[in-house]
Amino acid sequence: MRRPGPEPNNSEANAIDLGDQGCGAMAETVEGVLDGEDDIDWFSYHGVWNGLCIVGPNTRHTLTASDDVRLCVFADCDQGSADFNCPNGTTETDSPSGGHPGCCGEGVMNLNFSFGCGLLNPNNARLFIRVDQAPADACVEYSVDYDYDT
Repeated sequence: MRRPGPEPNNSEANAIDLGDQGCGAMAETVEGVLDGEDDIDWFSYHGVWNGLCIVGPNTRHTLTASDDVRLCVFADCDQGSADFNCPNGTTETDSPSGGHPGCCGEGVMNLNFSFGCGLLNPNNARLFIRVDQAPADACVEYSVDYDYDT
């Protein structure tokens, strides 16, 4: 389990880097706390695809929180553009500063999707995780399990 570093991690540019997550690796967990409706937490990890990977990547992001919050995941391919469809119950959107495509779900506990970076490109990508929209005047503890290839 990874515990985030000190604030601020309230912007895409200040996202806490969680390192590499390759296919076949065990899922990782990051924990945090949102302090009210204006707090936003950003994390990122680099998904590494290699010759041992078969189909995918099939990403998995599972949110557990003490109150309702929103989970968003955005993808930035090392080469090419991320191509995926957001799962039911989520909204397709772009990250606010990087313009990376992604999905957001309010009250969604699982944000899972497959994607590709183009036929001729390896499927290596930086994934950004955003947790936000806590209730006003509430401290909401949360954890996000993430896996680049389920």
